[in-house]
Amino acid sequence: MLLNDLYTINRVFSKPLETQVQIDASLTIDPAHKIFQGHFPGRPVMPGVCMLQIVKEIAEHQLAKKLLLTTAASLKFLAVFDPRNNTELSAEIRFKPNLTGIELEGKLYHPDTTFFKIKAVFDYV
Repeated sequence: MLLNDLYTINRVFSKPLETQVQIDASLTIDPAHKIFQGHFPGRPVMPGVCMLQIVKEIAEHQLAKKLLLTTAASLKFLAVFDPRNNTELSAEIRFKPNLTGIELEGKLYHPDTTFFKIKAVFDYV
């Protein structure tokens, strides 16, 4: 939905850990995307729902499966992402399978700032 529109994936690396998988990704945000014209005019800010969607899409991309958010134990919007100041984001996502999908923890960050953290359960669609 937002992949290759609001953002592109520059690099993605997946590695298995003892009981889970870790994904590290490097992203570029399109600062001219129309979403920033309305959120907010003159002071663009990445909407929180877009940060959630980015994490979900990266997981879907790696799993080659569609996901549906079923339980959000924690969604934390920690800092404002302004595309005028920076167009690069990194994602770190860890997940492990459960009976119906995955349990996921992740974050979107830049070296000195974490913008978003999530701890949630997604089911396969």
